[in-house]
Amino acid sequence: MKSNSKKLNMKLLSLFILILIYTGLIFYIKLYTQIETVYSHFFYILIGITALGWGLKSIWTAIYLGILLNLLNYLFHKTILLDDLWRAFVFILFAYIVGILSAKSMFYKKCLKQSQQQMADIINFLPDATLAIDLEGKIITWNRAIEEMTGIIAKDIIGKGNYEYALPFYGERRPILVDLVLNDSEEIKQKYPYIRIDKDCIVAETPAPSLKNPDAFLWGKASPQYDANGNIVGAIESIRDISFRKTIEQESIKTSKLESISLLAGGIAHDFNNFLTVILGNVSLLKRFMSSQDIIMRLLSEVEKSALQSTYLTQQLLTFSKGGTPIKEIINISQILVDSVNLALSGSNARCEFNIPENLWFIEADKGQINQVINNLIINAYQSMPHGGTINLNCENITVETKEALPLEPGKYVKITIKDEGIGISEENLSKIFDPYFTTKQYGHGLGLSTAYSIIKRHGGYISIESNTGKGTSFCVYIPSTTKKDVLLTDQSEVLLYGSGNILVMDDDIKIRSLLKEILKYLGYKSDFASDGIEAIDLFIKAKELGEPYIGIIMDLTIPAGLGGKDTIAKLKDLDPDVKVIVSSGYSNDPIMADYNQYGFTGIIPKPYTIEKLGSVLKILL
Repeated sequence: MKSNSKKLNMKLLSLFILILIYTGLIFYIKLYTQIETVYSHFFYILIGITALGWGLKSIWTAIYLGILLNLLNYLFHKTILLDDLWRAFVFILFAYIVGILSAKSMFYKKCLKQSQQQMADIINFLPDATLAIDLEGKIITWNRAIEEMTGIIAKDIIGKGNYEYALPFYGERRPILVDLVLNDSEEIKQKYPYIRIDKDCIVAETPAPSLKNPDAFLWGKASPQYDANGNIVGAIESIRDISFRKTIEQESIKTSKLESISLLAGGIAHDFNNFLTVILGNVSLLKRFMSSQDIIMRLLSEVEKSALQSTYLTQQLLTFSKGGTPIKEIINISQILVDSVNLALSGSNARCEFNIPENLWFIEADKGQINQVINNLIINAYQSMPHGGTINLNCENITVETKEALPLEPGKYVKITIKDEGIGISEENLSKIFDPYFTTKQYGHGLGLSTAYSIIKRHGGYISIESNTGKGTSFCVYIPSTTKKDVLLTDQSEVLLYGSGNILVMDDDIKIRSLLKEILKYLGYKSDFASDGIEAIDLFIKAKELGEPYIGIIMDLTIPAGLGGKDTIAKLKDLDPDVKVIVSSGYSNDPIMADYNQYGFTGIIPKPYTIEKLGSVLKILL
């Protein structure tokens, strides 16, 4: 406002001085030259100048000059001439015509200026970074959003060419999308991973490694600019940072791939567990016919041990497949730790030193999942020591009294500390170490530690980490202990529990049905077999009608192309609410296996299992 007022005052002053000069000039001509006809022609110049600057307000100048003309004639001639009156009228008419034309011109210029300012404000207001160049490749528009994106303000780049606008994006002077609009070039197109031409617009996506975020990925849209006659006068480009969207897309692709792999892993684990069930079952049954001193007995024990260790691998596949709610049992973790570490370090150039007290508390946990946690942590440890080294594994019983020290509920915990002598983890990466897909390894998928973290969290525990670059890393795992006594403690016992009664087995795998026929016979039970739910229901009804009801049913959870365990037990419960059904599945991490009571099952026996485990479960549950 102050600036406009100052300009107006200067304009008035200039006009006033000009009028004074003209007035003085006229007096000079009148007094000293005696020219009567010429001097009035100078009035048109002043009127024209006033009209160009003031529009119709120049009429007042014309009136003043008309009065001045007639006043001078009256002073010198003592009369007012008709010609001078006519000239005064012509002055006003001239001022009106020129003033009208000038006013229209000023109005159009003002509208054009306002329009240009509005367009500049709109471009500045756009959330997308926007730039425009002329036909010479010089910057004519550089809005606020692109200032924020590049850190270069408009006044420092407006008017510059020679591809200087590419520097903040790519670190080099090179044609970009806006140049492609003016000059079609295959070389420019090849610089963009994705490019699409839609009439006169070009859309593309590209990384921009020279921005503040070196992983930035940009979307751009460029089109030509035209004048009123339809001629191209330049080009404009809008740029949007789509780094987050690209990250989401990449993670979505990763997730999709992992889902496909997890489906495959789940299927493989299920089938593998069925194979292991046949192997373990037959080996454990065969051992019952051997002398403890027989060399075959020792060899069979080795086969059995290896098969049991293989179950840890299938559990890892299943946990990777679905995550899985823990199927908890009361376990002494000591032997699991030793077996898991030895298996993980097999073939590596690292070794482990154990410090496990004999009085280590029992825990209630999923053996397969805990094994996977230890396996992942040990693998992470020895991979951080490419030239080999020693891993220390220490266990202790601790009591957490408040949440101040650790984010755990007060209670008793088993603490497992795994310490390596590796390269350590930088402070920058330490906070991201448990994030899904985060990895510093060239070929890692970034799921090992995040899986371990989620497993321990599902067990009500916690994992902490301490690391110094160049000095190694320590992981501390806290798992709630338990004072419960459970039949599953005797799962690995060599004591065989016998029984009697009629048992129905539903399983689609003929090899497992054949195995269970021999095992149940050895344990003292009679047995009938069904390959799916429909057949099982028919046998169940017939047995009741004959007065020889089943004391229990062993039921597979998954029956391809048939009635599975979940639907079958619902129908059996309608027939007999007191029916006792033990669910068995190679998908040991299926939610039904974790919450079997809610689905009406009496108990569970995950595959694979031995004759001892099956005998124990049948004796106590039935």
